[in-house]
Amino acid sequence: YVISSVVVDGLEQTSKPRDYTFNNISGNHSYFASFILRPIETHTVYINKSKLSSTQPADGTVTYDSGYSASQAYNWIMSKIHPSVVKNGAVNYFLDKSDLTKKLDGTSSKLDGTDGDVMVSIEPLWWKVTENSSSRLAIQISEAPISGGVTAHVFNGTVRRYLHMGMFNMTNGQAISIYSTQAPTSSSDYSHPWTNMTNDSARTAAENRGATYSTTTGLTWALYQNLVLFTSGSVNSQTTVGQDLTSGSKTAVS
Repeated sequence: YVISSVVVDGLEQTSKPRDYTFNNISGNHSYFASFILRPIETHTVYINKSKLSSTQPADGTVTYDSGYSASQAYNWIMSKIHPSVVKNGAVNYFLDKSDLTKKLDGTSSKLDGTDGDVMVSIEPLWWKVTENSSSRLAIQISEAPISGGVTAHVFNGTVRRYLHMGMFNMTNGQAISIYSTQAPTSSSDYSHPWTNMTNDSARTAAENRGATYSTTTGLTWALYQNLVLFTSGSVNSQTTVGQDLTSGSKTAVS
């Protein structure tokens, strides 16, 4: 909900203040606030399909709806993402986005695992990809279910309040992928995805190679890539996000 009107002592406040202070009170006063449902936001970006065939689509920029800017898209998406500390599947507390050593209330956070895992908690979002034209794809993201859309937030038929993703994910030894047709036979095969494997098989393969493993779903990764797309304005997530993985550059993280 959002504030619709604020009336103080019978006078409607044009600024619709979230807070109001009565000074030097010597008699009765009245304060009334009314609320309306906030309109559901749905936004779309467009991609030139020819850029998706390139292995490094450096110029694969996206375009936004008329009247909607890249900065607005960034601010909207970031308002749905909250750094947090999660314990036993629930948010223990949220972190200050500008200083993770602080909680939202300004007190010190504990990031050593005692209070829980450091995560990124994402509010429910739905998305849909359609062909906007013979040369363009349209990717639509909404705060509510959209016809033909999918979400990563549904678990056992229930929409989760937050989808938690690990803020820090590192491997011990060779990392493996769980999407390949067969187990790797040499170090060069580690880059090949594995398919037709159960979670147990992937876990065993990872343990046999001295590596950790991740069971993040495809829908979660699709959501992650769409969020990168909206916030960066580029299909080249390798540059916008992945440089920290390949070259140790910290610029992408900021």
